[in-house]
Amino acid sequence: MKSALLTLMTWLLCFALSGQKDSWISVRGSTGAFLPHRISLPQLLTDKASAFELKYSRTVDGSEAWHHYFKGPRKGIGFFVMDMGNPEELGNIYSVYPFVDLPLDKGGSGRVLLHMGVGLAYLNKKYDYDENFFNKAIGSHINYGIVLGLNYEYAVKRFRFGTGLSITHASNAAIQLPNLGVNVASLDFSLAYRLNDLQEETLEVIIPAWTGQSEFSVMTSFGFRESSSITREKHGVQELRGMYSRKFSSKSSYRLGADLIHNRASYQNLTGGSEQEFAMDVLQSGIFLGITLDFGNASMYFNNGVYLTQGFQEEGAIYHRFGGLWKVNDRFTLDLCLKTHFAKADYLAFGIGYSLASNKIGTNE
Repeated sequence: MKSALLTLMTWLLCFALSGQKDSWISVRGSTGAFLPHRISLPQLLTDKASAFELKYSRTVDGSEAWHHYFKGPRKGIGFFVMDMGNPEELGNIYSVYPFVDLPLDKGGSGRVLLHMGVGLAYLNKKYDYDENFFNKAIGSHINYGIVLGLNYEYAVKRFRFGTGLSITHASNAAIQLPNLGVNVASLDFSLAYRLNDLQEETLEVIIPAWTGQSEFSVMTSFGFRESSSITREKHGVQELRGMYSRKFSSKSSYRLGADLIHNRASYQNLTGGSEQEFAMDVLQSGIFLGITLDFGNASMYFNNGVYLTQGFQEEGAIYHRFGGLWKVNDRFTLDLCLKTHFAKADYLAFGIGYSLASNKIGTNE
């Protein structure tokens, strides 16, 4: 693992020094704490968490409208190592992830930014019935990782000094149980160095007009999850979604719709593995309301839903989805999303959507 870390840091540094316009290399140090969000996890909290991160980023070039709508965001890639404060049971997180920094103000020497990233995370400690029984948070070494942060940065010539708060999450989307997930809250301090000359022209933000649009669409999704940490049986999940969406600003859309979900793993676990027919009593249905952030052909969304029928699941009446969309053309979209019950992942699903009808509402200055 140490050699892999050194190799990745060297590759990241070489990539950063390749001379991209308005490019930055930065380091981040963090101190924080593991958040025991379930009653079976508090015993894992033993000491404070700490992290070190190396990042490369560059400001978008202004070639697309969304670059201006979001006031000149930065895109980049980061690698961090996090000690979760319990080396025997929780261990460390090693994560590499792409990210975007979205400015929340008009700019100047000081800026407030929303930091969002999703990538891969390797955890060197996981649940083991004989050797690590109390780690009910993670059942596999390979997981996905999510980093969300709110940062303030102040620029002085080639340097940026920053501080902020962040949440780091790692989980495997119930592909291997147990999978309550790990969550770490951190106080961050960062230092960034600008690699290009200060005399080079940076992005001038000019807000172009945007066109409102409403759309009706359907989507079918497929995934799988494990039903039991003892039997290790994995079962498929199928979804059907109907949605109405409407763009209400240059950056965002709202969406509302209905779900129909067949989740075999939930009832296989509760019925002791006995077979159930594909019937209405094993289906989940719900309605949801969500919001998206639109980045050209790509979008990031978050939905909150309420079950109308819960099937065999026992996680309560509320569910959530966090995911990304890629618009292939005017009709088809690709979807990758994580369904959760608050901080506990249910499953990861891949979907294909089709636009039934769309209507332009008008142009907004």
